[in-house]
Amino acid sequence: MGAIGTNVPRLDATEKAAGRATYTVDLRLPGLLHGRFLRSPHPHARILHIDADRARRLPGVRAVVTGADAPAVRHGRVIKDETAFPTTRVRFVGERVAAVAAIDPDIAEEAVGLIRVEYEPLPPVHTPEEAMREGAPVLHEELASYVSEVKAERFGNVCARFLTVQGAGADGFAEADLVVEDSFTTHIAHQAYIEPHCVLAACEPSGRATVWTNAQSPFDVRRVLAEVTGLPESQIRVVVPPIGGAFGGKLYLMDEPQALLLALRAGKPVKLQMTYEDEFLAGYPRHPSTIHLRTGVKANGELVAREARIIVDSGAYAGYGPATAAQIARWIIGPYRIPHTRVEASCVYTNKMNCGFYRGPGHTQAVFACETQIDRVATELGQDPVEFRLRNLEENGPGAPDFRAILRRAAESWGWGKPLPRRTLGRGIAVSHRGSGGRPASAWVRLNNDGTATMYTGTVDLTGSNVALAQVVAEELGLPTHRVAVVSGDTDATPFDSGTNASRVTFVTGGTVRQAAAQVRRRLLELAAESLEASVDDLELQDGAVQVKGTPSRRAS
Repeated sequence: MGAIGTNVPRLDATEKAAGRATYTVDLRLPGLLHGRFLRSPHPHARILHIDADRARRLPGVRAVVTGADAPAVRHGRVIKDETAFPTTRVRFVGERVAAVAAIDPDIAEEAVGLIRVEYEPLPPVHTPEEAMREGAPVLHEELASYVSEVKAERFGNVCARFLTVQGAGADGFAEADLVVEDSFTTHIAHQAYIEPHCVLAACEPSGRATVWTNAQSPFDVRRVLAEVTGLPESQIRVVVPPIGGAFGGKLYLMDEPQALLLALRAGKPVKLQMTYEDEFLAGYPRHPSTIHLRTGVKANGELVAREARIIVDSGAYAGYGPATAAQIARWIIGPYRIPHTRVEASCVYTNKMNCGFYRGPGHTQAVFACETQIDRVATELGQDPVEFRLRNLEENGPGAPDFRAILRRAAESWGWGKPLPRRTLGRGIAVSHRGSGGRPASAWVRLNNDGTATMYTGTVDLTGSNVALAQVVAEELGLPTHRVAVVSGDTDATPFDSGTNASRVTFVTGGTVRQAAAQVRRRLLELAAESLEASVDDLELQDGAVQVKGTPSRRAS
């Protein structure tokens, strides 16, 4: 049996089970300083003055950074609307206003308490509905000038608005015999990983910087750090030690720019570690949303029209909000044939913490609303929910899943339509589809002198992907998996990868790894053909050796 399909332990299983894994928080460097933030107590306020002199004079303090000391370079996952520290106003309770690095955590905490900030409180907006009302306080007055990766309408507190219409749009409801209308609300939810965000930044006399962080996308972190600090990307190394859970919450950088700015100013390594209080104040939880959904259907059960109005609460900054709104708009129709649709999706600024990724951003919210209403429409018509779905599922395109066969098999496998064994049990069914993420990947595979292989990838191992990638290499090279080593998550030691997200690593990076291993395999067979005086087509790789097919005696290690 080959490497693929065999049950092998994770490459880091023993290390983690024995408690020997070294996480970012465990790292120590000579002269290490401890960082702390002064965070905003206001949801919305103008910064009139910051006095950090007493903090700077406190014995043991090595650096203090405020917005006046940091580059005013904007960055952001989708829209560049954030700076390392605010200079004119704060937009949520918990926003970083200043940072301190000191020789001891207690001294850093004391120094933070010595910083005096004069605020002018401003009216906050707590919900998207408030933020979109006429006359509401505008959180980002320079929104029109922000660089954005998405093409979308933006105005007031709406940082992105998308509109898609198919068929007759809302006019398609004229064909309906029944119209069902609902509003669905999804709430903010933190990923609740065991390990909070942590970063350690150090600078060498040469000007090179190294940042250790528990981020899911080291190359994205390096790119943004270069933007914010002005250092060339080639002068920044980002290393990702083992991560204690992420689920999307560590996909965009957190305190890396602030840690690096402190390290540059202090000339010493600086560690910034969030507490769970910090996580719930300023993490990147799932976006809350409101989805107004209207569906029209004929008396015979044929779906004819759907209208959706989607509002995503992005918090104080755009983060991944515009993309989340676009994803909800994409999936709100579901896998159904609906000839007339109108979908409007808005991402809105509010005076709350920023939001981010969390396992299928946008998809989760959309499927909840879509499938709940599909059930209600079937009930209103007096039709069986499974049969109603089977009637309206879209036709299979090339390479698409056979939704009908899958739904029938699911329903039959647990007795849909048959009496439940007891009254305390319930039964429901839903249909959805989702693809793996894309974005570029690259990999190196090296065959070592001792017959082992080493695979290099920029991905970060969150769920055991390294062992899956090692199995791919082992399968191509005819090696047992334990003879394949993996180097990952280091921007100096590995080639570029887009990050660990959207269930893409095994599919996208795995495909890239397979191509790299296939090149090694091909070259190895060409060399062995000369040595064994055989055709390449007559050779095979097996158990760490090259041999002539059917003639095990003719082999080479």
